[in-house]
Amino acid sequence: MKNKLSLAAFLAAAVACAVQALHYAPMLPDRVASHFGPGGAPNGWMSSSTFIWTDLGIVALLTVMLLSVSFRMRSIDPAEIKLPNKDYWLAPERREGSVDFLSGYFLWFGTATLLLMLDIFHQVFRYNLFQTRELEHPGVSLGVYMAFALAWIAGLQLRFRRK
Repeated sequence: MKNKLSLAAFLAAAVACAVQALHYAPMLPDRVASHFGPGGAPNGWMSSSTFIWTDLGIVALLTVMLLSVSFRMRSIDPAEIKLPNKDYWLAPERREGSVDFLSGYFLWFGTATLLLMLDIFHQVFRYNLFQTRELEHPGVSLGVYMAFALAWIAGLQLRFRRK
């Protein structure tokens, strides 16, 4: 695989999410706020053990799904791939390079998704450890993620728009 840096960043983000959950697990009260409204105030609760397992489950599911998509790029039928100038970029002489790029590029998107999870869960842990009265910046977190997603899409379009 030529995407060692993107794979390393992705796996590091997944490990960071798991380490974060395991670090905070013994510190949490028995009952924790687990769902928050648009303003960052809690409106749903669960046991701390259920919350930790939910956190770890979400991270594991995201990690497996995103890795699977990245690794599956080589076997995807070109008819299923939507790219500008697809016939040119997926021609036999350019297919390997294009698929390598897509696989690594997708891992960067996965890394950003896991970093969003890391940040949101960090805010939830801080709230449940009585370090703040509401989530500190969920709107900023989502805004940064959305800005990244738009830049990521634009980068993909720019990469494949020209022959």
